[in-house]
Amino acid sequence: MAMIESGLAACLKWCARKGDLVVDTLIKWGIPAVGGGYLALNPDKVSALIEAVEAWLPFF
Repeated sequence: MAMIESGLAACLKWCARKGDLVVDTLIKWGIPAVGGGYLALNPDKVSALIEAVEAWLPFF
């Protein structure tokens, strides 16, 4: 019975590591996709931001 429990524990640990890897990968892929998607969908806001930065540059 102890062998079955240790085998099950090893399987659960392996699954947990794979689940953690999946979450990490989704986060790495999701952050640029969300940011890039926002920029692609709102080019007018990006150009407004660029103009505002250019207007303030002489003061720095």
